[in-house]
Amino acid sequence: MNKEPQKSIEEIKQELGLDRIKPVELSKDDQVVFDEEGNTFADLYEEELRRFYES
Repeated sequence: MNKEPQKSIEEIKQELGLDRIKPVELSKDDQVVFDEEGNTFADLYEEELRRFYES
């Protein structure tokens, strides 16, 4: 049984059309927090996106 390789997050976003959505612009204060802490939701977003795509 050959299992297809897992698609990348970018491939999933492209197939779902999410690559055409522009990101939200951050306020100056939010940008400071983002720069200091990084994207704290990136892993959660990717995990949920993969779960949605594969269901």
